Amino acid sequence: RQLPNTFRLLFAASYRRQPCHLLVHSRRLTGGASTNRAYYSVFAISLSGAALYASRWMFFDSSSHKRVDNYEYPPKPDEKHFVHPYTSKPVWWRWFLVSKRVCWLVGCFAPFFALSFILVFIDSRSQSWREIWLKTLVFSLEHSGCSFQKFGQWLSMRPDMLPTDVIETLSSLRQDAPRHSMEHTRAVLRECLGGREIEDVFESWEPTPVASGSIAQVYRARLRAEEALPDGRVDVAVKVRHPGVLDETFADIDLIFAFITTIGEGCGHLTIPFSKDDFHRVLQQQVDLRWEAYNLGQFQRNFAAEGEVGGFPAVHPRLLAPGLLVEEWLPGTPVSDIFADVGHAF
Repeated sequence: RQLPNTFRLLFAASYRRQPCHLLVHSRRLTGGASTNRAYYSVFAISLSGAALYASRWMFFDSSSHKRVDNYEYPPKPDEKHFVHPYTSKPVWWRWFLVSKRVCWLVGCFAPFFALSFILVFIDSRSQSWREIWLKTLVFSLEHSGCSFQKFGQWLSMRPDMLPTDVIETLSSLRQDAPRHSMEHTRAVLRECLGGREIEDVFESWEPTPVASGSIAQVYRARLRAEEALPDGRVDVAVKVRHPGVLDETFADIDLIFAFITTIGEGCGHLTIPFSKDDFHRVLQQQVDLRWEAYNLGQFQRNFAAEGEVGGFPAVHPRLLAPGLLVEEWLPGTPVSDIFADVGHAF
């Protein structure tokens, strides 16, 4: 009965780096026994901990280590400065793209700004108008593209800048996003797989996406035996990039920073704690799914000695492209759910 309390006290003492407290806690747990008995108590607890740690390696199934030895790590993408493929287009073509993008964004955010005017100048105390305003904000961000969705996700983690109801509403952007059609998915796979169709590579395919993010959406599928992962697994998650992502990232970052700079001058407290180049670099790495594959490989390497490599999905080395990622299917829990459960402790 005292064992959990013992570990808690010993951890607290070691965390404060006060070894003398170990004897004090041990004497208290042994009913005020002598110093020698307290020493024996500390020694017994330390020996038990060492035995438990050693048993982890003695009885651990080494299959995951074998998986690492046979694992073909995804190569690291080019780290040179990203050059958008549209940069080489003619000037008139780029101006047309930016003009079209600006018109689309004006249409997306027009209802939001209209409701903002109502709340500020007409009925600022109406709770019903504010709920409509919050829903319109999320709708506008969802239909404005990945750059604005990413920016909304960042805002949802800044309770120091925005009211609580705005934070809670924007948090929905981290869970699900608008989904693209199956026709686009087929077109992406056909392009990335050298003209092959889904049926040529996958034995089964669930047409309804499991989830959708700001950059891509995920399907569950089963590979054909000849296309299996290096360890023989065939149950996979297939991540396909949304259409229009390259169009949206060409001009959106400049528009976002120009808007925040203008608003920040009026509000005085709205600033972005990172540079435009940093945001651009991170966003472009997320647009290229090969970076996600490389990062999963880095997790495999870093945790190989821990014997917990099975917790990181293996990436299919031959079914990989900037717009396609095929990885091992593993059950898991969204990080947002974990923080929702323990958030009160922070």
